Amino acid sequence: MNRLDETYLLLVLRELKTVGRYRLSAILQKPEGAVRGILRRYRQRGMIVSKPRKGVSLTAKGLQKLNQLLSDLSIGKTQVIKGKMLGVGPENVLLHIKDKGHQVKLGVEQRDAAVAAGARGALILVYKNRILSLPGVYRDIARDLGLERNLLGGIHTSENDVLAVSFAEAWWKAMRGGIAIAESLS
Repeated sequence: MNRLDETYLLLVLRELKTVGRYRLSAILQKPEGAVRGILRRYRQRGMIVSKPRKGVSLTAKGLQKLNQLLSDLSIGKTQVIKGKMLGVGPENVLLHIKDKGHQVKLGVEQRDAAVAAGARGALILVYKNRILSLPGVYRDIARDLGLERNLLGGIHTSENDVLAVSFAEAWWKAMRGGIAIAESLS
């Protein structure tokens, strides 16, 4: 399993707390037999635990692995946002990607990575000179649209950070798109 897929699987497990194999198969868009094999390997490594008739959950070891993967991708925080945000949606995921703003030109490459991973689209915002902007399109978007409190609630941005808002029909597709954005910046 590659880093994108592993990070995605562990994030889905963290968000859902407990999930059954059939639902996980639908979310991962993989055959049930393949998901059973993946889960068996993760269970053998002590990263998940199975609960009969309930599904699987992350263990402390699984959460530790997820945190390491997120750190490797410079992801500081992930946040699922239900409903439309900035006129996009219907499901959104916000990822705070630390110190990668210098790699964003217009954000097109990152948006394309999100779409290739299954998202409908993405907005890439860069924090530079105390301003949150949409590169090449809009300067100081947070102030002008009054987003600072709504968008940044609980996120402390530093110079050169990226806020990626990935959107899709389902939060897990948006999450996969967000992880692909972080992967494109690593």
